[in-house]
Amino acid sequence: MGLEVSFDACQGQDCDKFNFYETTKVISPSNVTGWGAPNPDTSDALTAVFSLQFPDTTTLLPTGTPVGFNLFTHSFPTVNDLSGFELSSEDFGMAAGTDFNDGIYYGTYTVGGTFNSIPFTSTDGNYFLFACQTRCCLQKAFVALRGCGCDDKNFCQVMLGLTLLDAAERAAICGDIQDAADMLNEAMQICDSDACKNC
Repeated sequence: MGLEVSFDACQGQDCDKFNFYETTKVISPSNVTGWGAPNPDTSDALTAVFSLQFPDTTTLLPTGTPVGFNLFTHSFPTVNDLSGFELSSEDFGMAAGTDFNDGIYYGTYTVGGTFNSIPFTSTDGNYFLFACQTRCCLQKAFVALRGCGCDDKNFCQVMLGLTLLDAAERAAICGDIQDAADMLNEAMQICDSDACKNC
């Protein structure tokens, strides 16, 4: 089948950062598209770039020209799928400390090199959701309202918002980006509503 690079990305508590993980791993009977003979090895790579397409602020869907970051100078590619690399908004040309906007992002990881004197390129692309700002808003509201019980309308709205974010995250991973954007938009509206106005 040949080499097929893969990756994962997840956002942590800091809204201006996320972690990149290469998940290609070493070739094995259960992972025939991994690094190593008869596929190229990581040492055969000459480039490794992660590119990010940012979401439109209205539709929340990825749009425009992707912005790339050179991972090759940071020990990528790698067979270590547990070694995450932290990327910040500054790495993609934004001012230091600027939060990533909530929305659906499209990331591509492309590795190129030469194997047995033949050039090779392998690319993986994934949709994923960044919703750090909305999740932070709803979590603060949850803490403030949790003593009220589910008879409280605001508490139920906040719980709905958190559930929508979880569902939107899964939908984005599965490629259902319009559903993901719709659910994120609804959660953002809850964050802006009376349920969270004092959070």
